[in-house]
Amino acid sequence: MPMFKKSYEISYALWRMAAIISQAGFAGILYRNASELIDLAATNKYREIAAKIPEIETVIKFGIDVDAVSLANGDVILRELEWLKSAIETHNGKIAELDIAGIFAGKDVPATPDVASVSKPVAPTGFIPLRDEEEPAPINLPVSAAVSAEAGEVGNFPRAEARQSAIAEKIRQMGACRLADIQAVLPDVSERTIRYDLETLVQRNLIERVGTGGRSVYYRAR
Repeated sequence: MPMFKKSYEISYALWRMAAIISQAGFAGILYRNASELIDLAATNKYREIAAKIPEIETVIKFGIDVDAVSLANGDVILRELEWLKSAIETHNGKIAELDIAGIFAGKDVPATPDVASVSKPVAPTGFIPLRDEEEPAPINLPVSAAVSAEAGEVGNFPRAEARQSAIAEKIRQMGACRLADIQAVLPDVSERTIRYDLETLVQRNLIERVGTGGRSVYYRAR
């Protein structure tokens, strides 16, 4: 069933991420959540899964802030968790009626079954397998891909290129900026989109990220 398939994929991703994290305590939290998620899915306890998803989301966001989880891989997990939660709530337990096909093409949850599409496990679209090394592998996202998930949220706000230009100029003028400084300039843009824009500018070698994680992180022009 699609709900089990999605839960399985997320559990597998969490386990793989935990396997390469050097911080034993945080890795243990990921292992525990992966085990609990697959156990709930195996017993068809999808309402309990919906209740557990916020906990996993908080863990992933914390991992991003302390640089234990890469921004790109963390966002993939958050996106898949959001889809799973939405599907469970929308279908109210009618798992057999859910079709997983095409879910990454838009935000609407399909409503017709497609047995062929769930005949074998498929890795989540956009998920980059992690390498067997201490830290998650960096992922070079094109500008269009980096903001695609937020396209509907920002509405008529300037496109990615204009936002990133404004961010780079703000950092150049101030010399160094924290995330909160950028949010003040772009109040109508979500934090996740701003993080994407900052990551894109870092990858383009226009700015650099300084700090060990959380509030200690700031950005400065190269």
